[in-house]
Amino acid sequence: MVAIYRYSYTMPRRRLDADSQRRGQRLVSRLTHARRSSGRSAEAVARSAGISVETVRSIEKGRTITPEFFTVAALATELGLSLDELYHHSRQPAPEERPDPPPQTVPGMPRTPPASGPLAGPRTSGRTPHH
Repeated sequence: MVAIYRYSYTMPRRRLDADSQRRGQRLVSRLTHARRSSGRSAEAVARSAGISVETVRSIEKGRTITPEFFTVAALATELGLSLDELYHHSRQPAPEERPDPPPQTVPGMPRTPPASGPLAGPRTSGRTPHH
């Protein structure tokens, strides 16, 4: 009896930073939304795309937030999405991730109060006083 051993080597994946995780989540969100909007089941899309239904479920449930390129390409093609669209969607922060806009100012009012009055201190002209 001859034993056959199968060796497989996978590249170690580096830990994703928070920004990369958010981009991956936005990508997954867009793929999931497109599939649900199409009215098709995960099984039907997986079968047509030539990938396993477990892969589609893993992506949609967030267990896989950085799927392989060819998996994304197959799903995008099947769902009628361009890779450009997916890329740009994943790079744009969702509304809840965008920073708050700067506070509004009243037209005609200065942003900061002028340095005058009893608490502002003496004004100097930049010259050294002569004694």
